[in-house]
Amino acid sequence: MPITLDTELYGDLRLYGDDLWELALWLGREFGVEGIFIPTKYGPSEWPFTASLLFTSLKRLIGLRDTQYESLTVRHVLSVIEAKRP
Repeated sequence: MPITLDTELYGDLRLYGDDLWELALWLGREFGVEGIFIPTKYGPSEWPFTASLLFTSLKRLIGLRDTQYESLTVRHVLSVIEAKRP
């Protein structure tokens, strides 16, 4: 799959949990954007994601919806980096 500006990190690339946290830490170190990128807004953590796989059918049976995460695209990440550049 080609990565474009509209590629979503969780929705398309399935980046979540530790990988998403490591991306946030790397962006902070490399581009000085600490605290701007909060990974739990954009994808599940490792444990809840794994646990949710086990209970997805049960949640649907009782009428609960899956957790919705905010969209985070490559375009968003690049715009945050550009805004912080001197």
